[in-house]
Amino acid sequence: MKHFIEKLFGKASKDSKLLLFGYWVGILFYFIALILFAMQATIGGQWLSVLAIAVGFPIFFRLVYSLNRSLWTKFRGMNKRNIFLVSGGVGLIIVVFIGASLLFSDNLVINASKSIVNGNVQVSIGSLKGSYSVDEVRIIEEGMVVIPYRTTIDEGDVLLIVEHGDKVLWKKEVSPFSQGLIEFYGEKERYNIQLYTEKAKGINVEIIN
Repeated sequence: MKHFIEKLFGKASKDSKLLLFGYWVGILFYFIALILFAMQATIGGQWLSVLAIAVGFPIFFRLVYSLNRSLWTKFRGMNKRNIFLVSGGVGLIIVVFIGASLLFSDNLVINASKSIVNGNVQVSIGSLKGSYSVDEVRIIEEGMVVIPYRTTIDEGDVLLIVEHGDKVLWKKEVSPFSQGLIEFYGEKERYNIQLYTEKAKGINVEIIN
């Protein structure tokens, strides 16, 4: 495990307890962020943010840690106040990196939950940018598929879409309120019901099975 971590982040500096502490705090932050982003991607069906963190953060960390180590070597005799300022600056840079990853991500889901109540799929999303997988429909007999739905959107324009591979079979704008029937001709395949928006907030969707 230690060899793997050093491959990703480089070797920790043992010249300073502060640098060593910062090294392991950064790694702990990385794995926590990776787990949280992966959980979010599992719900939303998009993994671009996870890839950005998984690849980008270790590279960025190496650059910042190397700079911090150089500063420590150069200004080893500086007082505790200056050490605190340097460490705070490094922490701020890391936070800015995570924030930029979120801001410029093609797909961002915040405060999402999905549950099944009496066979109906209920989805609630605080904020969405990009797409979100609401439900997967498995067709066992070829023919017309009819699925009732209800939606409410507090802010933004949202499309409700049925996809099969790269093909869109049905879509409708569901902002700010919509209820009706999803209708498409289905074969013995799996079909994805998705939400898509440039940016929206307060999204509630119920797929009635």
